[in-house]
Order: sequence, then C-alpha cells, then structure tokens
Amino acid sequence: MRDERNASFAADAYAKFTGRVGVCDATVGPGAILLPAGLGEAYNSSVPVLAIIADIPSTWQTREEYGNASQGFDQIPMFKTITKWQAKIEHPENLPRVVRHAFRVATSERPGPVLLDIPHDVFDTDFDFKEEQLYVEEEFSGYPSLRVAPDPSKISEAIKLLSEAERPVIVAGGGVHISGAYEELLQLAEHLVIPVATTITGKGSIPETHPLSLGVVGLNGRGHANKLVSEADLIFFIGCKTGQFATFNWTLPGEDAKIIHMDVDAKEMGRNFRTDVKIPCDVKLGLKMLNDALKEKVEKRKLEDSEVVERIKKAYQEWWSTVEEKVNSDASPMKPQRLVKEISEFLGEDDIFVSDAAYQAGWSACYLTLKRSGRTYITNRGLAGIGYGLPAAIGVQVAARDKHVIAITGDGSFGYTVGEMETCIRHNLPVTLIIFNNQCFGWIKWAQKLFYCDKCISVDFTETDFVRIAEGYGWKGMRVERPDEVKDALKEAKESGKPTLIDARIDFFEAPVIPYAEEAKKRGIC
Repeated sequence: MRDERNASFAADAYAKFTGRVGVCDATVGPGAILLPAGLGEAYNSSVPVLAIIADIPSTWQTREEYGNASQGFDQIPMFKTITKWQAKIEHPENLPRVVRHAFRVATSERPGPVLLDIPHDVFDTDFDFKEEQLYVEEEFSGYPSLRVAPDPSKISEAIKLLSEAERPVIVAGGGVHISGAYEELLQLAEHLVIPVATTITGKGSIPETHPLSLGVVGLNGRGHANKLVSEADLIFFIGCKTGQFATFNWTLPGEDAKIIHMDVDAKEMGRNFRTDVKIPCDVKLGLKMLNDALKEKVEKRKLEDSEVVERIKKAYQEWWSTVEEKVNSDASPMKPQRLVKEISEFLGEDDIFVSDAAYQAGWSACYLTLKRSGRTYITNRGLAGIGYGLPAAIGVQVAARDKHVIAITGDGSFGYTVGEMETCIRHNLPVTLIIFNNQCFGWIKWAQKLFYCDKCISVDFTETDFVRIAEGYGWKGMRVERPDEVKDALKEAKESGKPTLIDARIDFFEAPVIPYAEEAKKRGIC
C-alpha cells in the first residue's frame, strides 16, 4: 500500500470478508500516526486486526520527546482506546510467544485490533528462532475463536416472550456476520414468521429478497422497516449494539416494546434501552439452542399467505410510493437512488460490494438489494471515516482473486486514496471503482445548507477529469451521465479484467439521511 491509513482500511476489510485476522504495519512516528483511522474502525466494528509499528531503538529512552530522536514519540498511548491490547517487544526471543498471544486476544470474546510496537534495534537483530516456535494456533487465526454458549434459562425466557408477542421484529447487526449465523437467523425467522430488519453493518444477514426481509432500519433505512420496528411489541436485537444510526437516534423501538438482546458482549445489553431478556453468548450458538428448543415447544408457523407477510408488503408499498419516482428517474445528472438501483440490478450473487462511508453508504444501505446472505457487502460504519472505499476494495480483492469487486466512493473520498490506484496495477487487482461525483463533500455541504443558514464553506470542488487520472495510472476509465449507461459500463469493466474507474455524475440535491431529507423537503430544497 502507498499509505499507512489505507493499509489499515485494507486490513479491516480483509478481516471482515475472510473471517481471519488482517495485518498491517507502519514505520515509526508519522507512519504510526496514520493507523488509528482504520484501527478505530476495526475496534468499533469488532474486527481483529494485528497492527505492527516500528519504534526508535530501545536504547534511546528519554530521547523521544519533541522529536529529539528523529520521528520519535511515545506511541502506544495513542492506541489504547482503539485497540484491545498493546505490547512493546523488548527482546527478539519474545516475538513468537507475544504474536501468539496477540492473535488470541484479537479473536476471542468480542474481537478487535491489537498492537505490537517493535523498536528498531529489535527489528534489526538476527535471532535463530527454532522452527517449532513459529506458529499461531489454528483456532486463533480466525474469529470468533472460542464460542460461548448461552444460559438455557435465558433461552426459555426468550421463547416465552417470542411466543406471546403479536408484532415481533428481529433487528440483526454485524454480530450475525462475525458469528456466521445466517442459517440460524433464517431458521428462527421462518419458524415464527418474524420480520427481519438489519443495521447497515448487518446488511446481508438475510437475503433482502426474502419475504420476511425489511432491509436496513434507521437513519439510512427503508421507511417500512422503520415503521414496523416502531410498531413492534417486541424487538429481538441479535449481534447488535443498538447504535445511533440503527435506532434512529435511539428513538426506535417504541417505549412500550419488550426487548430481547443476544450479543457476545454483555456490556451492550441495556446500554440504551430497558431490556427484558439479556442473552450474552456467541450468536450462532445462541440461535442454534433457541431454534432447537423452539422445535420442541412451538409449532412452526406458515409463511405462505401469512398476515405478517401481507403486512410487510403493504408497508413496503406505502414506502415505495414515496421514493419510486426518484429511484426510476431518468434525469441527468443521475439521482443517486437510480444509480444504486442500476448497480443493484447488475450485481451478481457472487460479486462483492464495497461502500465508502459517506453518502454512498446511505444510498447503498437503503437501495441496494442483496440476493443472498453472507459478507457480500463491506462498509465502515464503526468509525465511518471517508476514503475507505478503494483501500477496502483492495483488501477484499486480495482475498478473493476470483470475485468481481465493485466499490463505490465519493469524489471527496477518492481524493484521500488516489495513490492506491498504482497499488492495484502493481498487484493486478481488477477492482471496479464507481465515483459518486457531485463535486463536493456532500454530507458536510448538506449540514451547512440546513443548519448554518445555507453558508457553504470549503466543501465545493473544481471540475476534475477522473477518467484521465485513471488512464494515467494504467486503469480503464469511463464517464457515465445517464442511468441507461451504467450497466453497460459495469459489464465492460467486468469483462476487461483490469482495474476500472467509472465517473458517475450525480445530483447533489438528494440526501440519504432521513432527517436531512425531511428538513430539505419542508424547505423546498428537494
């Protein structure tokens, strides 16, 4: 990678996609300073990444202050709040044991990043390691490494509430992906005929073409998902931290709804809502035990022609009627809703979709439809730093050489990572990168327009020829301005077998954050 920040993003995406530990490294000082963006993302998203940073020689103690030793400073404190564990390697013979411990910490309980700080004199020392010392236990090379089973009494309490509920809804978060609990989640939903909404990070926990799928809920969610969650008399949070976006600023679910919460981290239960049943455990194990007990205690309900499915269809149609015009708009510049629809229709079941953190994540969360469950949608809602799209696509493409990786980014976000285009050429990574080009930092500009008297400062860009930039790096470059050009461009990119940039011109006057869109509509902006 050309930049340490991008390396940390690539390691995070690699770990999310593969279920194995991602690794990144950085030089002392200014290199190490660039890692927190990706490590903070991994920490907040419970993703195991091993970060290795160099340090000034251990014999230079007291010389790190104010750069007395070139590039030196006390590095480890900077990482304490965004890594699970940190260690400084004082002697080379400690490396095998400490590395094994780092993998254990990163992958166990609630997964997360860890840090090894290695001074230059240790790095530069020859040491005759015995071959049998150089290993990591297989169970700790992936995550979750050790699965914790639930308390059977809590499973019984959950079954009682689920059986009594009239309008239950499941909200599935990123923990479903981490645990790989796809079959178990679907089995539960179908047995009791319960609608399933997901967080953005949990998107793909259930096929979004399934009749019980509500899609994403919350600030960037679908209107009918928010409606049914708000009307539910019971919410079952599964692998979900009940964060700001998924709960619409902690206003969903309704105050009278009962809550069951299953998560590997007991600290998440009751953090934001009164919770009736708390089930700390591995999600896959917990749902399996729940499903096994349900088979014995509760008769399986009929999915076909059920009242629940009809209620979902009705709520969906009500929401769709409010967005259909823009989703199907032929306008140029394109409506971002329509652009995502075109990408969604092109996307194959085995293609991998990567979204940057800015407005692109909002549009794709709501309007991209995933046809199967699994980690086919990668984004960074943990810390939500822009500039994630291209380096994350690199991390995924390295792990999946035989897959078509499609990434979306903004023109603002792309400016953070343009140098990694050369990385793709050097390593023969044929990613397809679509720039949602509205010639501004869209999220910030919208906030300024709505909340700062329409005074827009430092958000608008000059015209940039991204196609020529792409070609200069050896990529294929295309520009699309109309919806009917999108699928042809994607097909051409996929068949070319080389990295491809598609500059897609979109309408700025659209906002995927629901409160922004509602406020803009009141003011007649869009």
